Amino acid sequence: MHALGLRADIEETFTYPAAVVLGLRIHGTVPPADPRTVVYHVFDVADGLVTRITGYTDRSQALDAAFPRATAAGPEH
Repeated sequence: MHALGLRADIEETFTYPAAVVLGLRIHGTVPPADPRTVVYHVFDVADGLVTRITGYTDRSQALDAAFPRATAAGPEH
């Protein structure tokens, strides 16, 4: 995506015991760039290593995937 001229700005981050969620705003002139849209990437972490990265277009789904019990109480910042 970088070779296509796309760039990402981090809009928000959430950390959980076994995952990190990044909200990313994609900039550029080709899809999926849209300054109104934020995409979410969930980085699953085990023993200090990223074990899986999953993308979401919905913030709630990303937070649920990162730590299902956390969305009822709110994420940690």
